[in-house]
Amino acid sequence: MLKKIIKLTMCLLAVCTLCAAGPSAWAQTSEASIEITAGTGPTYPVNPEDPSEDLTDETPVSGSLAILMVSDFNFGAVATATITEKHNTTTFQPNIQVVDLRGTGTGWSVSASVSGFTNGGTPSLSGAVIHIYNGRPTSLVSAQYAPIPIENSALTADNSPVKVITAPNGTGMGLWVMRWYPSSEETTPYVQLEIPAGTATLGTHTATINWSLSDTP
Repeated sequence: MLKKIIKLTMCLLAVCTLCAAGPSAWAQTSEASIEITAGTGPTYPVNPEDPSEDLTDETPVSGSLAILMVSDFNFGAVATATITEKHNTTTFQPNIQVVDLRGTGTGWSVSASVSGFTNGGTPSLSGAVIHIYNGRPTSLVSAQYAPIPIENSALTADNSPVKVITAPNGTGMGLWVMRWYPSSEETTPYVQLEIPAGTATLGTHTATINWSLSDTP
């Protein structure tokens, strides 16, 4: 009986020894690595409703941080008025598109300034203001990394730059579209031209909007 117990004990010790030694003999480790470098494009503008669709009929833009495109703002034809009025843009799907391929996550910002309006070369629409209201960021990138639209950027005709979009640190990487138009469920326009009472003269009035992209928020 004692021999059987000793034999069984020795068998159990052998099994335990094999179990303890097994993993160290079978387990190994390996490494995964990749080097990321800054992209330089060229990058095509995209369909603002579907950022996965490149607009290949547009001109691509090179660079690690760039404005791909920005819409003109047309305000249609309006009648003279006795009061200050705001006129909605008639531009189809007004938007701006920014690409950030730097891979640094240090953020960026977009500012805009507008020159004075002119009518046939003569200064006009004194005191006019272009209002750009809070836009809607759209991208194939997760919304948690979206840049932030300024609630109301008021562009006055003195060429003073006004911030329109800011991408804080850790946001804004990839390609982002800031859409300045309402969805089918919304009625509030996002771009308006405010014309003070008594300043509207007959004719076509034009102004130049200058857009600048900074590599800091």
